Amino acid sequence: MPVPLLKLCPPPDALAADRDLLARFTSAKDDRAFAELVRRHGPVVHRVCRRLVPAHADDAFQAVFLILACRAA
Repeated sequence: MPVPLLKLCPPPDALAADRDLLARFTSAKDDRAFAELVRRHGPVVHRVCRRLVPAHADDAFQAVFLILACRAA
């Protein structure tokens, strides 16, 4: 079964630079922009958290993005 061409194209947020996504989040509280930042950087952040604080990696991961959300400006 053929796959529709639009499903193969990345969403528009995936093409934006990190600085643009952060600006959209801070100025317009764009949740999709923040979600794209988490999608891009989440795996690396989680790996670092697992190395530094293995027993609390999930909490540290959440704290990183909570602090980013609160202090993005």
